[in-house]
Amino acid sequence: MSYNGTDNGYAVFTHVRIPRTALLSRYTSVSHTGIYTSSPMHEKLLYGGMLNGRNLIIRNCAFQLAQAVTIAVRYSVVRTQGQRSISGKEPVILSYKLQHYRLLTLVAKAYATIFASNAVNKTYKALLEQQAQGRHELLPYVHMLLAGLKAWTTQTAADGAEDARKACGGHGYLVISGLPEIVNSVTACCTFEGENFVLWKQVSRYLVKGLAASVLPEDMAYMGPYHYYGPTTCAYHGKEFLEPEKLVRVFEYRAARLSREVFEAMGREEGGRVRAEERHAVALLQAARAHIELYILLTFVSSIPPAPSSLRPILTNLLLLFALTTISSPLSASSSSFLEDSYFSLSQIQTMRDLTNEILEKLLCESVALTDAWAFTDASLSSAIGCWDGDVYKRIMEWTRQLPINVEASKNGGVIKQAWEESIRPFLREGELRVRSML
Repeated sequence: MSYNGTDNGYAVFTHVRIPRTALLSRYTSVSHTGIYTSSPMHEKLLYGGMLNGRNLIIRNCAFQLAQAVTIAVRYSVVRTQGQRSISGKEPVILSYKLQHYRLLTLVAKAYATIFASNAVNKTYKALLEQQAQGRHELLPYVHMLLAGLKAWTTQTAADGAEDARKACGGHGYLVISGLPEIVNSVTACCTFEGENFVLWKQVSRYLVKGLAASVLPEDMAYMGPYHYYGPTTCAYHGKEFLEPEKLVRVFEYRAARLSREVFEAMGREEGGRVRAEERHAVALLQAARAHIELYILLTFVSSIPPAPSSLRPILTNLLLLFALTTISSPLSASSSSFLEDSYFSLSQIQTMRDLTNEILEKLLCESVALTDAWAFTDASLSSAIGCWDGDVYKRIMEWTRQLPINVEASKNGGVIKQAWEESIRPFLREGELRVRSML
């Protein structure tokens, strides 16, 4: 799917002897008597290539989502449709609420995934430096982080790219829009280097193991207070929801509650760990997703430049849009996990939705600049509807005329001659003869 240049196959050898010295046995070995030996730590090192693969996939999908959104935003400021205004002009489709809501929330997610990718890449490099010195204490954390971010990023990119395609209507369906190829490419990422639902299990097992330990891992330390004080209600109101540090507390509470609740429920199960994991699989996935979304929010916060940077207000608004829609939007896949324990009142949810509308109005005029900031070239986007100059319709016609079938037709007065001679003309002639025979 999409990766047509990738060959997946196998080789079969018969009556071929492979010397043991040629068995790629850096970390494991097989003796001449057939005994397999390996140390547990060496077996973990075998995941090194896979971790690097997931790290690359996270970054690749972050920018593929950004490419899809760039195309959709550029198209949406050119395409006009709807009732003419007093000036006699049709409005551009980006001015419609649902259109800029969809696209700006995707812009926020794209920035969030890029910042998360930057952060996890630094952590992965730190692991490699440790391992070069024979130390591996970061390995469990990095394995969990890359598994969860790979699952979250690829699904977010796949869903987001498809929504960006749909936001471009019929023109987004054209191959020359560049969007179908992006959609297929990121969709494939949801399964290779680990199927996403399996990867969420890796995250949830890390969380369960951390909660069972005598001391919580550093990245799970925020779960400690919830263990002692139990469920509560959100104390924030009004403009307080525009303070990033308070939104971090909200994400921490949600992640801690979900992890603690499923951990305690598993502890009451009979039949062992495997049965408990299977019975609470959905709740474990939800807890894993909450932990990863907290990490993404934290990396977003840490990526915003300090004052007096001119980028600070814009990036802060993007952060707020990402956080508030994740919590309160009816379209969010995660909103139910914030609301199910009455942590928020209806009034607080409505406040967050009102604030979201205000942020959207502030960001609307920045839509093109926010996507131009990624500096994609026209060649990299390969899109007739997403080029920087916005000349959509002229380029669609130019690219269409370059298709081999149309080039050939132009040589024959606009007729596809071979198809006409071999299929259409005989069909029409046969029909004409049949009609004459009936008369």
